[in-house]
Parts: sequence; C-alpha cells; structure tokens
Amino acid sequence: MADELLPNHPMLFTRDQETGKLVPNMMLTGRNVAEEVTLQNAVTAAGNGTAVYMGGADTFKITEISGTSTSKTIVFEVSNAENGTYSPIQGVKLSDLSMASQTANNGEVWQIDGLAGLWFRARVSAVAGGTVTVKGKAVA
Repeated sequence: MADELLPNHPMLFTRDQETGKLVPNMMLTGRNVAEEVTLQNAVTAAGNGTAVYMGGADTFKITEISGTSTSKTIVFEVSNAENGTYSPIQGVKLSDLSMASQTANNGEVWQIDGLAGLWFRARVSAVAGGTVTVKGKAVA
C-alpha cells in the first residue's frame, strides 16, 4: 500500500485495527490541527503502540500523557517505513523548552518537529503498577 501514499500530501494516516489497512485520519491545511490520535491506550505492558504516518504534516504535539502507573518510560521514535527500524527523535517539552527523546511523567506536553513523510510513534519501553495513555495531534 506504500505506493498509494503521497509523501508530500497533507494527510495524516493511521492503521485500521480491524482491517490492517492505512486510512486517512484527517486532512491538514495551513496550520490546522488534526483530530486527536491515541498512540497508547491504557496499556499495562511495554509496546510500540499506534504508529502515525505524518504525510505532509511536519509536527506532532503530544497533548496528553496520563495513567495510573507508578513508573513508565515513553520513547519518541520515527521511521521511514511503518514496519522499518525506528530511531529515537528529540522533542521539546513545552513547559520549559527542554529537549529529550523520552519522558517518564504524566501531564507533560511535547512537540516533535521534522516529521513530514515519516512514521511517528510514542513507544512505551517500560511500565509498572498501572496504565499509560498517550494522545496527540499532528500539525501541518
């Protein structure tokens, strides 16, 4: 299905959990913000979560990190192919403008830039004592 994807097209894609096919999530125009995407949904174990194809959107803003876990590590990662090798990418924590490729705290808002044409995910590499949820939005 990769030949159906347009790398410079302002469209955000996610994978349909039932069919396994890529489906458009939201058309992006100008500086509009897409609908919220759940990258990790109340997970209790380490896992890759949902990868998002960024299309022409350059920025992903993590708007919610929540859950009941006593500890967790969330790693921001990118790849040029959905099932390819993912590598950590630096993000900016908007509360203090510090940079990191991972976080362990609830309630933070992060911005990750330079994502156009790439796949982005927020992988939970460790979790203990509860759940982790990560949500965000792409910005064109």
